[in-house]
Amino acid sequence: MPWPTSPIIIIKNATTGCKDVRDAIATITTPGHPQDGYTILTGESAGLTILPNFADDSITEWEEITIIPAGELVALRHTFMGAKLTRFQCEVIQKLLTHINN
Repeated sequence: MPWPTSPIIIIKNATTGCKDVRDAIATITTPGHPQDGYTILTGESAGLTILPNFADDSITEWEEITIIPAGELVALRHTFMGAKLTRFQCEVIQKLLTHINN
């Protein structure tokens, strides 16, 4: 898999300095320059950097993510609360709503 280029990702599988990294959020260290590496924001490796040209660093599986303000998800919940939806539509909306804290 090529090196990621998205501004923010969920690392599914990576290593930094021979340490395994899984299920962590990371962002490009230098905005606009993914070749400068990714800084890990969550998990046991928070604060560490993964560099593309460092021998013991790699990101082998990741998912691109988008930041959505929590207020937008709350508005979505209020908009569709009580609406007649298909089971699939309800499941998709419910999955999105699991990401808000209130």
